[in-house]
Amino acid sequence: MIEEYFVKETPTLPTLSACKNYMYALFSRWSTQEKLCVFIMLNPARTYNLGNNLTVKSCRAIAGKENCGGMFLLDLFAYVAGSGRLLAEAKIQGLDIIGGAEHDKHVREVLQIPNLLIIAAWGDKRNYETKKVINFYDRIEHMKQMIKEHAVSNDIKQLEHKNEFGRISHPYWFDKLTILDDYRLEPFLL
Repeated sequence: MIEEYFVKETPTLPTLSACKNYMYALFSRWSTQEKLCVFIMLNPARTYNLGNNLTVKSCRAIAGKENCGGMFLLDLFAYVAGSGRLLAEAKIQGLDIIGGAEHDKHVREVLQIPNLLIIAAWGDKRNYETKKVINFYDRIEHMKQMIKEHAVSNDIKQLEHKNEFGRISHPYWFDKLTILDDYRLEPFLL
């Protein structure tokens, strides 16, 4: 399934659930360079698969600086909401915002790709009300465990706020407020 993406340049391709409420992965390839990267963010926006999405543009710029020929976007939560607030509203309504075993299956598949740069980029700017509804810490710990157990590559980095050591940032702020730094497995700041 994933192997089909490695042979040629591809447009931005989302892997969606049948109901289209969950985006398990997004892939884009723009050159034949072998190295790929994956950004692990919070949750997908409905506009990820559009060429003008600022997050996707930022991720592609970062990937290009790291000499990658393509990228995957994965998220802690597969539910397509676009913001932490909308994600919290979906959780309050009783929706499965994680995406179940199907989401974890796609994460494992991507993490097992050789020559992959893994970038933790889920951001940490969440308001108090959102944090009361969603347990981000447990999901981050689950993702860290999946990285430990399934990642073939040891090339793991995180987007970090320039002025706050250890604070994971979102790709949108790259070069403005954040830098790409070595990944640390100790608990992340929320």
